[in-house]
Amino acid sequence: MESYLTFFDDTIIRIVAILVAFLLLKSLIRPIARQLIHIGKSKPKLIQEKRVKTTVGFINSIASVILWPIAFILILAQFDIDIKTLLAGAGVFGIAFGLAFQSTIKNFVTSFGLFWGGYYEVGDTVGVAGVKGIVQEINLKNTILEDETGAIHFVPNNEIKVISNFSKTQRHA
Repeated sequence: MESYLTFFDDTIIRIVAILVAFLLLKSLIRPIARQLIHIGKSKPKLIQEKRVKTTVGFINSIASVILWPIAFILILAQFDIDIKTLLAGAGVFGIAFGLAFQSTIKNFVTSFGLFWGGYYEVGDTVGVAGVKGIVQEINLKNTILEDETGAIHFVPNNEIKVISNFSKTQRHA
């Protein structure tokens, strides 16, 4: 009985350590991303702030997608679950996932294109997918807009075919 309790206590301590490390990494993403972003000095300060806010949000989304599964696998390993089998199964699951969630994958791919293309950033007034509003957030799935009435619109990134950026003219002024 005592060895079972010792195993349980050790396991709990390791799981808490994994979660603390995960939360620490997650909390460091924003400051590290801010430090890594290099913005040209020729751009106005407002544009620099918009770009930083957009980039940090995007990096935070990517970090969450990467860190959560890693933390989950590390926690499972603490219960002596064979993670090699789990990872091999993840490959097969990945194929099934890819077929079943094609629109989600398209959202991710489109999100990278939107981000790296710099078509719009947080704070810009844009028209996308028939909705005009101020960009509140760009993440791996949606662009979140607030229209003039205060309504919040979640536009899936893969539905964005034409972008009208009404703030773009202010950037070059």
